[in-house]
Amino acid sequence: MIERFYLVSFESSQKAIQIEIAAKKIVAHARLIPIPSEVHANCGVGLKVGIEQFSKIEDLVDGLKVYEIEKIKNKRKVVRVV
Repeated sequence: MIERFYLVSFESSQKAIQIEIAAKKIVAHARLIPIPSEVHANCGVGLKVGIEQFSKIEDLVDGLKVYEIEKIKNKRKVVRVV
């Protein structure tokens, strides 16, 4: 099974936690996960959001890097930068 989602990267863990708290008020399934090695960020976590739900938090993450991730079994890869 192939899963696709958006991953927002952060420069700090503090910013990641702040955005996660705000995003969960809008999109219940938003959550922090470890970032794949090909995503460059100072923080080791990113915010996982479903592609179909991303438009609801787009203003919240404006200015941050967003990646489309494809997960097949347990392997994740960057499909594109959004």
